[in-house]
Amino acid sequence: MHSEKKDEPFYSIEMNNNNFKRKKICGVILAAGYGTRMKPLSTFIPKPLLPVLGKPLINILIKKLLRAGSSSVHVNIHHLAELFNRNIVDPEWPVTYHIEDQILDTGGGIGNMANSLNAYELILIHNGDIISNIDFTPAIDFHLRHKSLATMILTETKETDQEFAPGQREDNHGKPARTTPPSAVDISEKMEILNIGTKKTDDPAALKRTGYTGMSILSREALKFFPGDKKIGFIEILLEMIRNKAGKISGYMADDATDRILWSDIGSPETYLDLHKRILLKQAFFDPEIAPSGIPLHVGPDTVIASGTSWKGFLEVGGRAKIEHDCELENCVVLPETTVQKGTRLKNCILFPEGQINVKGL
Repeated sequence: MHSEKKDEPFYSIEMNNNNFKRKKICGVILAAGYGTRMKPLSTFIPKPLLPVLGKPLINILIKKLLRAGSSSVHVNIHHLAELFNRNIVDPEWPVTYHIEDQILDTGGGIGNMANSLNAYELILIHNGDIISNIDFTPAIDFHLRHKSLATMILTETKETDQEFAPGQREDNHGKPARTTPPSAVDISEKMEILNIGTKKTDDPAALKRTGYTGMSILSREALKFFPGDKKIGFIEILLEMIRNKAGKISGYMADDATDRILWSDIGSPETYLDLHKRILLKQAFFDPEIAPSGIPLHVGPDTVIASGTSWKGFLEVGGRAKIEHDCELENCVVLPETTVQKGTRLKNCILFPEGQINVKGL
């Protein structure tokens, strides 16, 4: 496991179409949560380590942050912390883990890492259970031009998506998976954040209500608002900064740079299975690390599939899994090292070595 050390900051080429240069950047992945909505699966594996087309989500996010210009990536961990280091694909990646003896929530987790993050001018924040096709690069440009203290990356939301404040607990069981974040962030015409929460603001300056993607950017000066010894949420800190007029808290609309936003969380069995449906069956391109192959089937290495097995819809089978004779699987994800017993008939299901989760509402 990498020790906590200050990495040599990165300075990139000039950004497109303006005079700004990429500042010294690091990435942060928030990965310390218990994953209660994903139980019982999260009892055995943290959500950020769940595979998507055979690749642990955290590896996909690390590569995304490195592509965005981060010279190092810092990850806060707590639940099943010992599993993280063994799941990193490349040991040469500049990844530093920050183990929390007691969980500090998202805001306290950032504060706990502040000594390491202070070496950088910009900090790219990414929730550890979110995946999307949203690029940080235009949001960094926006953040610099607006001289913001913090920038939340936002997107339009669907009317059918329920309204939950970012970070608020939600029970997805039996409900269709969302494909956009919940509507919870009010912004002004000047793209400043006015309010975050389930209740729409009555501020006359409000332009529209948007959804928080789980991605944001902090300037180094914002770190002083994040306590390192207190359990507190990221959103709570932003709200306090807004109330105290600490500096410009901006909202960047990702839709302005991308014609079609693809977004998903993997916070529940419904959303995790739906993500694979969108990639395998609908051929949705979320990230170059998990580009769809053209067929609704993905099979990992060293997997054994016995004769007589059939599948419908889509099927994801992780590495070193074993599917015995005469199984029928429809719209299923089989995690690595799972054995599917002879004659199994399942639909809309996640199978893992310790059990299975039958999903409703897919």
